[in-house]
Amino acid sequence: MEQFVKIVRQIFLQSVSSNPAETVAFFFFIVLFVGGLFGLNARRKKREKKHLRKSLDEKWEHLCKKYELTEEEIEFLLKLAQYLKAPEKKYLLLVNIHVFNSCLHWYTLEHGTEEQISRTILFKTDMRPISGHMKDHLKGIAVQRREKVRKKVDILARVAHVDHREHEYKARIHDIGSGGASIENPDKLFHTGNDLKISFTLHDKEYHDIPAEVVRVSSSGRMIHVSFAHFRKE
Repeated sequence: MEQFVKIVRQIFLQSVSSNPAETVAFFFFIVLFVGGLFGLNARRKKREKKHLRKSLDEKWEHLCKKYELTEEEIEFLLKLAQYLKAPEKKYLLLVNIHVFNSCLHWYTLEHGTEEQISRTILFKTDMRPISGHMKDHLKGIAVQRREKVRKKVDILARVAHVDHREHEYKARIHDIGSGGASIENPDKLFHTGNDLKISFTLHDKEYHDIPAEVVRVSSSGRMIHVSFAHFRKE
């Protein structure tokens, strides 16, 4: 990039020292070039977003078939998914009890209880019911009652893709707060956008399968920064 800037600067100086027509042509070329870069980047992001959406839909459809969900159960889950920050990640409702329980909590507050259908879905997916929602479970992590602040730690954690029941990896957490954490990236396995589950012990309290999204990966690929904020209301 630095080399490109030097070349552009040299061409610019030459253009300025020549006639006005060449200067105008030079600026026109630069505008076209920069516009082309923006256009290519926009198309690349659009392709990536389309591919991600397709992948998420395939996961959802696979899980619905795997657990033999009825149309009524699917419709109920789609309602719960509206409490996710990214409703297209509705498959999370079928693989993580914290996600299911938190969305159910908010749904119940607004629409009342749906105990029978909730119990049936939990039974089919083999998820164990828990009390409270994510914000309650993460209260013990907050620093001086400020949710966004993180504290330095050095604790061992187990990390895995959220929809994998096996293949956990050991990694150390270097800082943590109720909103997220910075964690070692074992074998540079995880990437931005990945949904994970993290288990660890902090202050003698055990946290199991906390759902997290990778929001940033360090330039070296050795550290990941994750967010615990999957929910629209939290």
